[in-house]
Amino acid sequence: GDDGSFQITETVPREVVTGYAQVRVQFNGTDYYIESHNTSWHEIWTDIEIRLLEKPDDKDNDGRWDIHQHEVSLSHPLRIHIKIYEANTPPDENPVPIEYGTVWLNISAVGIVRENTTRGVTDEHGRYVFNFTKPFRDTKYGKLFIETTDEDVRINITYEGSRFFNVETKSYDATIHPPPPPPKNCSKMPPMPPP
Repeated sequence: GDDGSFQITETVPREVVTGYAQVRVQFNGTDYYIESHNTSWHEIWTDIEIRLLEKPDDKDNDGRWDIHQHEVSLSHPLRIHIKIYEANTPPDENPVPIEYGTVWLNISAVGIVRENTTRGVTDEHGRYVFNFTKPFRDTKYGKLFIETTDEDVRINITYEGSRFFNVETKSYDATIHPPPPPPKNCSKMPPMPPP
């Protein structure tokens, strides 16, 4: 500007790592002005990518995950396996994982007031497995999500962010299916003979 002020607007190259960076501005001077320079420190932040490594199937082939309550058990857990990493990694390099980052899985029912929230911390490879071994319950009131009919839910996976790493959320649609009803024509057992 006319007062000697200036502004530098530039995209930070992918090769610059997150954290503190030193920026030096140099004016080489002219016949009328002496040279000058300024050095300042800035914070380099990055966006985050959340990658799904394992998720529930889309058995109904409708673009939604299908979660069958009666199939979730200790021997057959529902697993949602994720990996989070820095989005600023150059394309020809392996993504830099976010170690020990706090992640949340939130399942919200669309038609009823039910919500299940679970917290986890990634390992040194940026991975975490949300591992459910029981039917979904509301984490505030303890009630089952559904009892007799299918329920549409929204699943949000969130990295809560930390110094130099922005918050990131991925959302998915799913349907939770109730256990099948017991058969109506159950044959009655004959009475036990007296001892």
